[in-house]
Amino acid sequence: MQLAPHSSARRSAAGRAIAAGAACAVLLLTGCQGSRWETRTGEPDVPQRVLNLDLGLRNLEEDWAPADSQFTYGLHYAQTLTEGGHGFEVGFLLGSDSGTRSGFDIDSDLIEVYGGYHRAFHPISGGLLPYIGAGVGWFDGQITVGSVRDESKSAFGLYLQGGLGTWLNDRVLLSFGGRFVTGATLDFERGSDLDVTGIMPYVQLGVGF
Repeated sequence: MQLAPHSSARRSAAGRAIAAGAACAVLLLTGCQGSRWETRTGEPDVPQRVLNLDLGLRNLEEDWAPADSQFTYGLHYAQTLTEGGHGFEVGFLLGSDSGTRSGFDIDSDLIEVYGGYHRAFHPISGGLLPYIGAGVGWFDGQITVGSVRDESKSAFGLYLQGGLGTWLNDRVLLSFGGRFVTGATLDFERGSDLDVTGIMPYVQLGVGF
């Protein structure tokens, strides 16, 4: 990806998001008791709290083209609070893509910080663990066209996600899922309004506590 003149500001924003997410994760992990899912699954060694590394491809609307397929990565923390699997989740995602249109290099960057409801269901056939999540996200996006424009705008939106996971051992969880976001519009002053609407298939590798 070609670096824009104000790419340092973009890196600074991404750095703040990473630092905030890491701080939240540390506080959550150190402030919670080491409870287990024994009453839900009958497996005392299955953790109730999971910290995941997310990797995915966020497919945005065509308005973002040619930089509308962002490689995305981030952290996701989920914790169940009841025997029925009800709980909460928080996390952040960083995504970027680049392309060329009419001879101009175009870069898109998107930061998402989110939190909401999380539900982990009872295991189904083959030991697979279904889960869903839904809540509110804060989105900060930036579009760079050549060396002329480098803008950053933010807005709030909604997300819905779900998938299936399987424990590789008593501490490592592998999950596959999909994520849908909508409701956030980034109002760029010198360009079009871009909706943060799209679907992101992803894979998660988690560590249970």
